[in-house]
Amino acid sequence: KFRESMWQIRQKAHEFLKQELGEEDGALIAAMCLGEKSSLKEEDKNLYQRNGISHILAISGLHLMLLGMGVFRSLKVILGSDKKVTFVSIIIMSLYCVFTGNSISTIRATIMFALSLIAPMLGRSYDSLSALGLAAILQLFMNPYVLNNSGFLLSFLAVVGVSFLAPRLQELFGVKGKLGKSLCVSISSTLATLPPLLCNYGTYPWYSIFLNLWILPAMSVLLFLAILLL
Repeated sequence: KFRESMWQIRQKAHEFLKQELGEEDGALIAAMCLGEKSSLKEEDKNLYQRNGISHILAISGLHLMLLGMGVFRSLKVILGSDKKVTFVSIIIMSLYCVFTGNSISTIRATIMFALSLIAPMLGRSYDSLSALGLAAILQLFMNPYVLNNSGFLLSFLAVVGVSFLAPRLQELFGVKGKLGKSLCVSISSTLATLPPLLCNYGTYPWYSIFLNLWILPAMSVLLFLAILLL
C-alpha cells in the first residue's frame, strides 16, 4: 500500500515535469530527480553514454548528500534539537530513497548520509571509507548478487576514487586551488571506475574528465531548481 502510494505520487510528478518542461527536457529532469527513465529516448541515453556522462541520468549520491544536508540545515532552524533534526532528516531522505525507486547508488548515499549525521551524535568522527564499507556490507547482506551489478561497482568505486585517490593526487602534485582539486577528483573518479566501464562498454571518452568539471556544478543548481519546481 505504502509503496503503491509512493509510486502514484512519483508518476504524477513525472507527468507534471513533462507538462511544464516539455517531453524531452521533462524526461531528462525526471531521470535526475525521480529516478524515472521510462520516458528517455534511446538515442539520448546513448548520447550521454558515449560522452561519459551517463551518471547524470541517475540520482547522484553527491546530489543526494547535498539535498540531505539542505534538509538537515533547514530543519535545524525550525526544530533546534540536533537529535530531533537528525532523526527527521534520516526519515525524510529514506522516504526519498524509496520514492525514487531504491536504486543501488541512492541506497548507498542514504546510508552514508545517515552515518554522517549519527557519528557526531555518538561523539565519533565521520569517515567516508568506513561508511562506504558499511553501506557495501548492508547491501550485500540484503542481496549478495548485487556484486555482479555494474551500477554497484561504479557507485562504490567512484566514492573510493574521490575519498582515497583524490587526496593523494592533490598531495603528490601539491594542488591547492579549487579548480585543481576538482580536476583531481574527476581524474580519481575516472581511474577508479575505468575497469568496470571498459568491461561493460568497451570504451571511455577521455574528454569526459573535463566535461564533468562543468557539468557537476551545473547539476547541483539544476537539481535544486527542479525540486523547487516540484
